[in-house]
Amino acid sequence: AMMDATVHERMVHEAADRNAIERVLRRYCRGVDRADVETLKSVFHADAINEDRGQLFNAHDWAEAIVPTLKAMFSGTMHHITNLDIQLDGDRTVSESYYIAYHRLHPGEELLTAFAGPGYVARMRAGGLLGGEHEYIGKGRYFHRWERRDGEWRMSLRIATFEFNQLRPLTVGDPGSGLAQMPVLERRGREDPVFALLEGRRIAGIED
Repeated sequence: AMMDATVHERMVHEAADRNAIERVLRRYCRGVDRADVETLKSVFHADAINEDRGQLFNAHDWAEAIVPTLKAMFSGTMHHITNLDIQLDGDRTVSESYYIAYHRLHPGEELLTAFAGPGYVARMRAGGLLGGEHEYIGKGRYFHRWERRDGEWRMSLRIATFEFNQLRPLTVGDPGSGLAQMPVLERRGREDPVFALLEGRRIAGIED
């Protein structure tokens, strides 16, 4: 039997909605990792709420505050969205997504003490590991509420959990090694190559 036309149409619309929401989640990662305020704000409605460690903020205000903080604390970050469950319900929906996020701390004993505590710093000093950089790996989940307004899905609420946290000395290859010779293309902000790529798509009419 052929699929009922209305059922088929609903499935197509739901697939498009899921794809749109997943793209916004990927854009969130880009905004954070490239430390680009404009990109990060674009994932939230203007009246969206972000809960950050138990406090509520307007999400656009939070985006403007968190980017300088990220730059001050970390030389780079990389966020990964993994398990994703989207519960569609018309123009509103909720989602749960797991994440793994890597953060490379700027070197410096003061920052490391504030971030990890004096005990960690003492252990690193005893092991001769205080001089280099350190990597924080955060693992948890994001809970989002979404609203489609004027045909566009954006977050109306973001809540993050912090369920597994790990801090370790960052191990890197020797100077002059194959690893050390890898080209460094990534940048914070609009100098990163992804923005020229996206702009080219926009100019070509492929992407808004």
